[in-house]
Amino acid sequence: MVLPFSIPTWRWVKKLQQFLTPQKTTTDGTVTPDECTYTVVYHYVDRDGNEETETDPKDRPSTAGTPVSGLYNTDRTSYNGSTYIFDRAELNNVEIIGGETLQAGHNSIDVYYDIDELGPDDEPDGTPDKDQIVFTYVSADHAMGFVSLEKEVVTRDRTGMASPTGAVATAEEGCEFVEWTDDYYHRTDTDAGMESLAGLPYDEDTTFTAYFRKAGEEPVNTISVIFLAENGTFSNRQTTYTAIVEVNADGKYRLAEGDIFGGNT
Repeated sequence: MVLPFSIPTWRWVKKLQQFLTPQKTTTDGTVTPDECTYTVVYHYVDRDGNEETETDPKDRPSTAGTPVSGLYNTDRTSYNGSTYIFDRAELNNVEIIGGETLQAGHNSIDVYYDIDELGPDDEPDGTPDKDQIVFTYVSADHAMGFVSLEKEVVTRDRTGMASPTGAVATAEEGCEFVEWTDDYYHRTDTDAGMESLAGLPYDEDTTFTAYFRKAGEEPVNTISVIFLAENGTFSNRQTTYTAIVEVNADGKYRLAEGDIFGGNT
């Protein structure tokens, strides 16, 4: 029988196989896999990308060639009172896609979890919060009118954007709806059902405010004052805040009690 390769080539292939398969030879000539250790670090990442870590186990002895798939948890879990869902895992800084095994020496397994608290009735919905946008609807004056929806959570599309379904503004008796405003585009919508604003794409949490006035009341002159946050956010976790204020007959407006600014301020 003629072999498809020469004897020297066969020996080279065997040595290559031995090199690729971590092992060691004992004094009695038997071959055993190399010993190794591994550490598992869990990363709990919040909606803003901040993370806390937990290590378990650390430097645990094992054997090279052991599948890594059973060495860490991927189930929904709770950490510091919040719910987290599995995102991905890495073996020695390379994402695990299946079939990976421990190597000789030390192995680092990093497991990443994303927080999941947003959803219907503020309950987890199985989608990472980082992939969702919160739309909030409020009335500027509850005595004059109300809105049909307080909040909705919408999952981002492939572009990272999301569009709100929208709410309906209803005026109380003796009052009438004026307009909606948003604190993202700083636009207005005079349709009570948000015909124009509801179809726009947004890439961050946005609040929509419905404005009302007394029925038959002359429209007041208003301006939008936009505040920008540097190196931080406002209490609504956004970098901008819009205030709609009335302009007096003398061209001045009041932002806060005791603070009156001229129209050019």
